Amino acid sequence: MVIEHAQAQGVTPFVIVPSIVYGRGTGSWNQLSVVVPGLAQASLKLVKVYKFDENISLQAIHISDLTALYYRIIHAALKNEDIPSGKEGYNFAVAHEMDMREFQDHLAAAMKARGLVSSDKPEVYPGDEFAAEAIDVPVEFLSALYKSGGNFTATRPQSIGWKPEWNKERFLKNVDVEIEDVIELGKAKISLIDSLFAAVGRPR
Repeated sequence: MVIEHAQAQGVTPFVIVPSIVYGRGTGSWNQLSVVVPGLAQASLKLVKVYKFDENISLQAIHISDLTALYYRIIHAALKNEDIPSGKEGYNFAVAHEMDMREFQDHLAAAMKARGLVSSDKPEVYPGDEFAAEAIDVPVEFLSALYKSGGNFTATRPQSIGWKPEWNKERFLKNVDVEIEDVIELGKAKISLIDSLFAAVGRPR
């Protein structure tokens, strides 16, 4: 619908669909994403790192690689380069996979090394209600945000010259940076979580 509306207005549409975004942004307002900081914040609150009862694999991208993709598409559009647009212009912004158990193992080790949690081994969340309250999301949206995964290969961005600089190994080596960002910045300054609570009719 968005594409059809844009084309009806004489606008060339490009659609970017981000995967799980991590890393610290450089904007003047919000500099944190939702999923990775949410797990770090929950661990700080509970003084323990928890993991979900079922392991999932997600797709992820560092914020700098995501902005690089935006830049590449905008640059191509301004230079009138012939790149896919319209219904062929969907760009799934994926740099690498993120194994949740592997990430939470690294999170526990890094937080234990800082003296922030009691153990360097994650425990399993005792239930969805417990997990949702700790992470600060409505339990109705816990699965959608944290327990739904899948693997797919995105080739469109690479076909127009985009090359991500972050991979899974680099992400895992920098988990401590994610922790530092949460300690320094606190919660993400975005309305998404507030909107989810409003959708289920409960205050945050």
